[in-house]
Amino acid sequence: GIAIFFAIAAPWFVLVSLQNPEFAQFFFIHEHFTRFLTGEHRRTQAWWYFVPILALGFLPWMFALPAAVAHAWRTERARSTFRPLTFALAWSGFVVVFFSASGSKLPAYILPAFPPLALVLGRYLVDAPAKRLALWALSMAFVALVLAWIAWTAPEDASDDWSRAMYVAAEGWTFLGAGLLFALGLAAAALLWLGRRWLALLALALSVVLAIECLVQAFEKFSPRQSGYEVAQKMLPLLNPGTRLYSVQHYEQTVPFYVGRTMTIVDFVDEFETGFASEPQRWIARLEDFPAAWLRPGEALAIMQPDTYQKLRGQGLPMQLLHEDPRRVLVRKP
Repeated sequence: GIAIFFAIAAPWFVLVSLQNPEFAQFFFIHEHFTRFLTGEHRRTQAWWYFVPILALGFLPWMFALPAAVAHAWRTERARSTFRPLTFALAWSGFVVVFFSASGSKLPAYILPAFPPLALVLGRYLVDAPAKRLALWALSMAFVALVLAWIAWTAPEDASDDWSRAMYVAAEGWTFLGAGLLFALGLAAAALLWLGRRWLALLALALSVVLAIECLVQAFEKFSPRQSGYEVAQKMLPLLNPGTRLYSVQHYEQTVPFYVGRTMTIVDFVDEFETGFASEPQRWIARLEDFPAAWLRPGEALAIMQPDTYQKLRGQGLPMQLLHEDPRRVLVRKP
């Protein structure tokens, strides 16, 4: 089995490593051992970081999840044959504990824990008394009220008028999602109390699907802050084959995609260390060296944060302002 596995998987890694000698060290050492054992990637979080992610991922049954785990453990404890739910608990538990011990944490790391836990939860929803499930279903009404409260208060907590306007624009979709969760959560609780288990489960599942779609639509209102699409559209008419593009003390991940060009990064490393080692011409290590590169003959555009723009402008660097918002500034060499 192991030989077949390596015969299928290894050739790709070997070929990539032959074409890119730095790949093996970066992928196997840097991206696995270094990421797990150290905080070098600056993704450090508390040991309990994945607990709320796991809970929210199991809406609408997050409050019932502990009972489902206990139920699976009790029902299979006396079995002498294979215990599938115990295996599912061990699988998911290992994933959560393993990545909780990691020096680098991102939400998607524990995705492999969700399918086995879903089996555990599904078994509980079949076996548990319907009236007990009705009490769990009522919790969705509480979640809906919390969601509506967050949407109501968020604009007042915004740091600037630009962000506040986005929160206000997102309120309608968020309130709609909260209303669906509230109404269908109450309906599901009533159905479960009357013994209509499967219809109630369908109503709850539908409420979450619709609420997530509403939240996706609400999140779209924040696209000017989260995405560089608007800036990229202003750059496209100004781009010629020889136009130099700089990202100064900042990296807007979406901009290179929308403009179809790579950028020279100034005084910013993050996870580009290996790339810079291979293509040092794509990097200017110090902000102090940027003015000389900017003033070279030819057209140039640069994206930076507002405080960096103010600093460079204060130094007298010639820049034509094309776009400014609280998150980013786009300038052109006059």
